[in-house]
Amino acid sequence: MADFDFTPLGVAEKGNSFLEVAKRTFRENRKSAFPHIVDLGVESGPLTFLVDHATELFLKAILQASGRSERRLRQFRGFAYLEPEPEKPSRRPRSSGRAHNLEFLFRLSRRAIGGEAFDSALDERLGSHRYFREDHVIFTEPVERPNHEDYFQHLRMLNANFDRPFPARYFQRGVKTLPDSELLLVGADFLKLTFDRNFISVCKTRGRKGDE
Repeated sequence: MADFDFTPLGVAEKGNSFLEVAKRTFRENRKSAFPHIVDLGVESGPLTFLVDHATELFLKAILQASGRSERRLRQFRGFAYLEPEPEKPSRRPRSSGRAHNLEFLFRLSRRAIGGEAFDSALDERLGSHRYFREDHVIFTEPVERPNHEDYFQHLRMLNANFDRPFPARYFQRGVKTLPDSELLLVGADFLKLTFDRNFISVCKTRGRKGDE
């Protein structure tokens, strides 16, 4: 049986497992000739699933390392983000379903890291990445140099794809707008680096003290 590590380090390590498989899946699902994507089913199903879980786990690792308990993090799924008051998220009514909410986790993580400093670092990471579309003409992907606002819009689309019913498991008729997986992969990689730079040494120090 597997012994899961629910410490911030353990959660981040599991997030990295999803991220590495997502990166490999992305590379294998791209080709230089039109239509560039090998299999849309992989894009809308497994790749979306992997990117979502990598993102969720890194956000939770950041928040847990910032002082939120694992139990509290489980409850965060019951929150909704209200557009008029971005700094004051509120609980969903008890009668509503418990939503998978990456938007809320992202905003809390941004506040935990430092708001505008977080945005600037994300802008730099997004802007410095060489995207697949730069080598192959693709018109359906984000702006030439995306920033944190572009990322958040695609994060919203990713979040919507995991609302009920979960389309990667319960297929429905009709056309769906998919988020840009490469942009989200760069974002997930940024979250990993953010955790490593801000918390990994602190978490290891806490772990050593806990063993004494």
